[in-house]
Amino acid sequence: MQLDDDVLATLVKRYDQMLEKMNQPGRWGHAQAVNLLESILLEVAQLQSTTQPNPPVWLSKVLKHLSQLEMEPDYNAIAASLHLSLTTLRRHFRHATGTTLHQYRLDLLITEARRKLGSTDLPIKQIADELGFGSEYYFSRRFKQIAGMPPGAYRKKVVSG
Repeated sequence: MQLDDDVLATLVKRYDQMLEKMNQPGRWGHAQAVNLLESILLEVAQLQSTTQPNPPVWLSKVLKHLSQLEMEPDYNAIAASLHLSLTTLRRHFRHATGTTLHQYRLDLLITEARRKLGSTDLPIKQIADELGFGSEYYFSRRFKQIAGMPPGAYRKKVVSG
């Protein structure tokens, strides 16, 4: 994977910010550092999936739709906009990324939830609502499946360092 100078400079800047946050006293420095690391890793993963030789245009369009966390993606509409059937879109997406559309979207939501849990005092119910989960219970169950612990325990772990 070849990075252009601007992207590399941005990643280096975020890495330096992460190191700076790690050394800050108080409860928020470590949490903010973890969030910066997650954002760096996500960007590198996204760059890796889209910097293949002649990356397919459709993939960047799909990733853009999926990263709009404020709204639930309409997979049928995304497929139709690319002149593909939903089945074909799912097959191509899994082949290109190694994961399903739904799992990719869920990973983005849980990453955002981790960021909010670590850097805000928002109640878990509010985070679940903001991210479009039907209930706090469903959010907690999915969070635990992916993160390995319930959201409350994650917040305590991140805040306590």
